[in-house]
Amino acid sequence: MTPTPSVSTGSLLVSLLDPKPGDARGFHRWYERDHFYAGCMLGPRFFAGRRYVATRDHRALRHRDPSPIVPDMRAGSCLALYWIEAGHHDEAESWAVERVNALNAADRMHPREQAHGGFYDRDWSWERDADGVPIEFALDHPYPGLLFLCIDRNEGVTSTQLAEWYTETFLTALGKDSPVACCLAATPRPLPEDAPAMLSMKSRQHHVTSRRYKCMNDNHRSISCPRLRRVRSNRH
Repeated sequence: MTPTPSVSTGSLLVSLLDPKPGDARGFHRWYERDHFYAGCMLGPRFFAGRRYVATRDHRALRHRDPSPIVPDMRAGSCLALYWIEAGHHDEAESWAVERVNALNAADRMHPREQAHGGFYDRDWSWERDADGVPIEFALDHPYPGLLFLCIDRNEGVTSTQLAEWYTETFLTALGKDSPVACCLAATPRPLPEDAPAMLSMKSRQHHVTSRRYKCMNDNHRSISCPRLRRVRSNRH
C-alpha cells in the first residue's frame, strides 16, 4: 500500500513576474536571497516553494491570442509557486498579505513588473505512477520544468466533467512513458480588500503540469499557456 502523505496541499500562491529591463541580476538576487523566504516560506502553513523561468524559446511557444490572465502574452518570465497546507488557508493568506504590506513599507520589495498573481484552491491532482511523487512533494522533486495552463470551460461543461476528462482520458492516455509526471488543477480565490495592489485575479480555472505539452478538446479552450523551466539558484 502506498503511504498517504501526512501533509496535504489545500491551496497555493502563484506569482508571475518580470524583472525591470536591465535588472535581471538584481531581481533574482533579491528574490532568491530575500523575498522567497521573507515574503512566503517563513510564513505559517507554507510548506513548499519553487521558482521557474520561461526562456525566450519557451515564450515563443505561447498562444498569441489576447488573454484575460495576463495583459501581454510576452509578459511573465518568472513564476513562483508555493504550496499551503490544507485546512489552513486563511491563516497563511492573512500572514502573507500583512507581510507583503510590511515589506512594502520597509522598502524591501524590489522593482519588478507584475504579470499575474494570487491565491488558488486545489481542485484535484493526478500522478502518472502508482507509487510516484505525490503533488505535495512535486516542488521539492528535481523536475526540470512545468507548464502553467489557464483554461475556460466551454458552456455546458461542468468542472466535474472536465476533471474526469483530464484524469480518466487525456492524462491516462499519454501512457506510462509520458513526460507528464503529475498535474494539479486549481481555481482562483477572491483576494482580501487589503491585499497588495500588485496582485491580480481573474475567475478562471488553471492547470499546472510538470512538463511541456498542449491539450485542447471540446470541453475547454486554452487562454494562456506559459512554459517554464526550473530556476537553479546561484548560492555563491
